[in-house]
Amino acid sequence: MKLIVKFLFDEGPKGGRAGLRPAANIAGVAEAAAVTTEGVEQSRQAAAELAEMSTSLRGLVSRFTV
Repeated sequence: MKLIVKFLFDEGPKGGRAGLRPAANIAGVAEAAAVTTEGVEQSRQAAAELAEMSTSLRGLVSRFTV
């Protein structure tokens, strides 16, 4: 863990903050993961709603006779 913190926040060559870019990349990955998780949850809800509508539609169609 100390190496990760050192990598992210220690000064880089020429006294620059070398870790700021990797830290921003990690934050970007974390944000992308959160957005993906939200999208997966929305997809799961949509699939559940479609399954419910399918059941209702089957019930309605089963009333028709030839």
